[in-house]
Amino acid sequence: MIHLENALFAWPDEEALINIRDFSVKEGEKVFLKGSSGSGKTTLLSLVAGIQTIQSGSLKVRGEELKNMKCHKRDRFRGDHMGYIFQQFNLLPWLSIEDNILAPVLFSPVKRKKEKGKHHNKVRELLDELSLDVDLRKKAGNLSIGQQQRVAVARALIGNPELIIADEPTSALDADRRKNFMNLLFSECEKRGATLLVVSHDRELATRFSRVVDLESINGGAYV
Repeated sequence: MIHLENALFAWPDEEALINIRDFSVKEGEKVFLKGSSGSGKTTLLSLVAGIQTIQSGSLKVRGEELKNMKCHKRDRFRGDHMGYIFQQFNLLPWLSIEDNILAPVLFSPVKRKKEKGKHHNKVRELLDELSLDVDLRKKAGNLSIGQQQRVAVARALIGNPELIIADEPTSALDADRRKNFMNLLFSECEKRGATLLVVSHDRELATRFSRVVDLESINGGAYV
């Protein structure tokens, strides 16, 4: 699903932040990428998602070399094949719950096709699975943190993307909510056979994953 080889990325006028000799995530795998603040976790996710591109080397997702794509092609690729759960959820507060969840499907014909024209029904189905019983017309800005969390997961899952990426998804949650969130995320990925890549500095989450990788062990030319 993901493969980096001699992948190098640096912000302008700075030393390389990402320098990965070899790192792969297999299809269907659940990988926890741990690292301290400032180690490049979020930057690596932005590279995998095609938001940023490496300056040299190779970074392939689903066998596609992202740096060879123009910006709008990468946006389309991300929209068609990935679901992204942001650290602060990044819902559009002025839109309804339903419109926030439907945004990826409206953007991607691939995801619309997967939903077979029943994406409006899928919104309610997802929220039922996520145990969120709310008026779909309610503005996202009026939701609690726990409700926002579930809406963000539903948005990432609609259209059955092959790759789910989550950036510090539990940072705003207490211990109980953190456990419930991870149960939820794993369950939904299992149902869909999705690959899961989570980055976090919260090492307590690591025991849940099939593979745990320390970013500092692969960044800088080390082999994993």
